[in-house]
Amino acid sequence: MTWKMWCVLGFVCMGYSLALAGEPRVSIVAQEPWADFLGGKEILFHFAVSSEQAMTGRVGWRFSCGDRTLARQEREIAPSPGKTEILEIRVQMPEVKDGVILPAILVVSMTETGADKSVAAVEKKIWIYPENPFVDRKEWLKKLNIRLFDPEKKTRECFEKAGIPFQRVNNCEALSEMKDGIIIVGEGASLNDFKGLSGILFTAAARGVPVLCLAPSGGTLSLPGAGENELPCPRSIGFYRNDIITRMDKRLDADAWPPDGVIAGTAIAIKSMRGTVVGEVEKGHKEWPWLEMTFDNPQNKFILCHFAIIEKWGSSPAPRFLLARILEYLTSFLPAKD
Repeated sequence: MTWKMWCVLGFVCMGYSLALAGEPRVSIVAQEPWADFLGGKEILFHFAVSSEQAMTGRVGWRFSCGDRTLARQEREIAPSPGKTEILEIRVQMPEVKDGVILPAILVVSMTETGADKSVAAVEKKIWIYPENPFVDRKEWLKKLNIRLFDPEKKTRECFEKAGIPFQRVNNCEALSEMKDGIIIVGEGASLNDFKGLSGILFTAAARGVPVLCLAPSGGTLSLPGAGENELPCPRSIGFYRNDIITRMDKRLDADAWPPDGVIAGTAIAIKSMRGTVVGEVEKGHKEWPWLEMTFDNPQNKFILCHFAIIEKWGSSPAPRFLLARILEYLTSFLPAKD
């Protein structure tokens, strides 16, 4: 993504720049469009400062949580027409307690030399997260009885480091025998390498075993109930874009994840193939990153999620907390276990 596109995205999604009537036209635009950060980390922010006329002044920033100012700083600046100055701001995120998500605000403003009022200001809302979204939920995770089919082994490594308990399934055919727990297909698996996998997953969901398939790298799958196939017919099929993340949790970044802004590197495209309707995995994010099906009962649910949860696990708290929300959503209708 080009610098200009980041500039526009930052302006639209993360902040606003206000030029006061009768004052020099100045804008301050946040360059990073994401707002979720881990507590205890030093974060480098960038803001683009531009002016329609030459001027000198002071640019200051203030980082606060509630009514408490945690840090502030000020420096001289002299923007000129046709030249955008990039302001770097380093902010130390406060430590947060497990189970707490802390709201904060970073305000950047500019005041012209000799004046008292700001000629421009931008406000960036921030959410500060703890490291582990599953604190005090180990027993809950165990009761989920996760069965992980992970040909690429990346999801397995991530789960082990995060302390997420699971049972490994080395043969996708073994998934057809599952009658309880939930099935997770690890990120990066190719549907072309396992031709019968999608049918096994749909059938498992239809008999009451929730299924989560994480970001396959390629391949096609026949959609049940759409065309001539023997797959179980779903009660509903839904295709969603990034707004499904906001539905899971309004605090989670749904427009971009660091470091490159990409949330979903692949998506599912709906196509016709030999008289049947199929979903084909395509690179990019122009199609549908989320496919969801329900069958006879509410717990009979299949989710195909193209968000790069495992790939981006260490770059932002958003992927790991999104996984927690997905697991809650996927299993919310399951009967409670003693």
